[in-house]
Order: sequence, then C-alpha cells, then structure tokens
Amino acid sequence: MSKNVIFVQVVTLFLIMGVGFIARKRRIITPVLNKGLTELLIHITTPFMVIAAFQFSFSHEKLVTAGFVFLISLTIHTGSFLISKFIYWRFPLERRKVLSLATIFTNCGFMGYPVVGSLYGSLGIFYTSIYIVVFHLFIWTIGVGTFTGKTDLQTTKKALLNPGIIAVFIGMFLFLFSIRLPEPVTGAIQLIGSMTTPLSMLIIGSMLADIKPADLFRGFDLYYGAFIRLLLLPLLTGGILMALKFNAIITGVCVLAVAMPAASLLVPLAEQNGGDAAFASRLVFLTTLLSVATIPLIIWIV
Repeated sequence: MSKNVIFVQVVTLFLIMGVGFIARKRRIITPVLNKGLTELLIHITTPFMVIAAFQFSFSHEKLVTAGFVFLISLTIHTGSFLISKFIYWRFPLERRKVLSLATIFTNCGFMGYPVVGSLYGSLGIFYTSIYIVVFHLFIWTIGVGTFTGKTDLQTTKKALLNPGIIAVFIGMFLFLFSIRLPEPVTGAIQLIGSMTTPLSMLIIGSMLADIKPADLFRGFDLYYGAFIRLLLLPLLTGGILMALKFNAIITGVCVLAVAMPAASLLVPLAEQNGGDAAFASRLVFLTTLLSVATIPLIIWIV
C-alpha cells in the first residue's frame, strides 16, 4: 500500500515539474512571472496550508502525544542543523548553504501526509502536522538567515513576523481552543493552501529548464547530500527513537518525516533570498527521484 502511495506521489511531482519545464521553454513562465509565483507561494499559499493542517478536534490525549512529537521534531531539526555545520565544509559556500538546509528540511508535507496516512490513518496525519510546526518555525528563521547571511535581532524579528510563522500560531490557537471555522472559510483556506505544492513544482520545473541536461545529475556534492538526506538521517533517527522506546506511531511518524526528500520550498526560498536556486532544484529533483527506493527501505527497517 505505502509503496503505491510513494510511487503515485513521486510521479505526480514529476508531472507537475514537467509542466513547469515546458512552460519555461515556451516562455510562458518568464523570470518575472517566476519571481511573482515565488512571492505568492511564500506569502499566501503556504500560510493557508499551515492553518488548514490544524483543523482537528482537541483532546487531552492528542495534546500530550502531540507534545512529544513537537519535542522530538524540535530535537531532530536542531540536531540536523548542528550536523549540517560539520559535514559540508569542503564544498563552496553557496552550495554548502543549500546542502545544509536540505539536511534540515524535508518534503514532510505533500509526500509525508499520504505516506503516513496510508500507514497510520488520520491520527498519523495530525501528528505529522505537529511535526511540521517546527519545520515552519525553523525554515522562516534559520532557512532565511542561512541564505541572507543575516542573523541579527532585527532579521530574527522580521522572520518571526513572516506569514508562515504567523500561520503556525493561528493554527495552534484554533486547535487548542477547538475553534472550527465556518465551512466556506475552511474550504477557501484548504483550496488556497493546496496550491502550495503545485506552485513549488512548477517553479522547480521552470528552473530545471535553464540547466543543461548534462549538468542535471553531475557533481559529488549532489549525491553526498542525497545520501545524508535519504539514508543517514532517517536511520540515525529511527535507531535513537527505538532505543528510547517511544511508541510505534510516534516513532513511525517522525522517522517517515525525516525520510522524505529535500523540501521543495527550498527552491523558492533560495530564489527569493539570493541562494543557489539552480542547485537547490537539482537536489530536490534527485532526492525526490531516489526516494521511490529509499522510503520503502526505511519503512521496512522501522
């Protein structure tokens, strides 16, 4: 079941990338439009997707388990951040930034939800949304700061006021107080939020169109980053959580979230903040392709 879900999700991603690729080749997506799509994704569709993920009924048991998932996610993201500071020193600075962020951030949303859902149902999806809270807290602070090179108080304050961070707090507020938004409002939020992944894939596809085919799979750094992202970190996470004897659903959700390919959001983030968006596109492309084989392996091991 989960193998079929993984295959379907990967093929879907590549088909949308292909549309972006063709649209760029035919000059339908221009550099100016690409920048506009990036702004739309970061400031509108992603925050709506975050809010939609928290539309679950509150219960004390869910809250306690969600607290464990949150703390584990915080530990995983912090640990990945620290590890990334020591394993990419040999590479050029701009690529080192992308590799570092690909080590920290995975595509735990679009690919994570259906894979976790196929194994653990709606409860697994809820805990995945809690895991993703830390993802958004980190990506709008550490992620932006890594590309811009600015980590002063003013920059951190600006990052915390980012729409993605604000959406996290709104979502948590709605969950904790069991506030269910009116159906038309919920429907609108979900529809706008669902645009996030297609937009990301279109942006990636359009950027891949500017890369020579011979360069698409070239470079030791590309495969080194993919190995760290897809195999080393998931196996390390699984070993630690099983040694600490967390229950099966917490272990499974967190390990699968770590086992996902590099986050597609890295590409528009790099594009907006002067990072190496072309290399980020190649890394997202390769890790997504290889994840067809690595995710079932991780599921079997766990």
